[in-house]
Amino acid sequence: GGWWPFVLVAAAYMLVGTREIGLPGVYMDAVNPDYLVARILGPAAHGFPAWVAPGNDLLHRFPVLVGLHHGSGQFWLGLPLFAIFGMSVTALRIVHMCFALAVLAACYAALLRGGVTRWVATGAAVALALDPAFIFAFRTQSYITMAPFALVMLAVVAITRARGSDPPMRWKWATAAGVATGFAVWGYFIYAFFVP
Repeated sequence: GGWWPFVLVAAAYMLVGTREIGLPGVYMDAVNPDYLVARILGPAAHGFPAWVAPGNDLLHRFPVLVGLHHGSGQFWLGLPLFAIFGMSVTALRIVHMCFALAVLAACYAALLRGGVTRWVATGAAVALALDPAFIFAFRTQSYITMAPFALVMLAVVAITRARGSDPPMRWKWATAAGVATGFAVWGYFIYAFFVP
């Protein structure tokens, strides 16, 4: 029963996230690696050159490691969403808003797991959702550094679950925390610094 207040968080973020949805416009880093989706969903774009680390473009269409500092997690997560919403500036914003909602949900879950009341967790998550730095992070290139934070928070939730579990479950939760952390680091290298 602790999740229904998250609807307020999602509503608050959707309200500010959809306002002036086309601004500030799109430039290269704001769509990296999203632009690679066009090579999958748009047959006419198959010949588009891709900015992908050498040797990391499977079949010349499927990126693994876009650059030395970030993977292609947003590409893979965004692919089905772009298939649903299409390829436009508005669709790009909606996909990035989904990433932001994942961060908010993971932070909310971590707060609840940490013993915070659901109303305090809701207030903290709403404050984050309305923070201009958070809002604009998902309108500019910062989304690529912020989206993997959802995985960091899920790793925190899993490791706290491991602490209070019996030995077989402890290993499962610890493994889940490790996998989430690994994907976060693959998403953006800076999350390796959170491992300790």
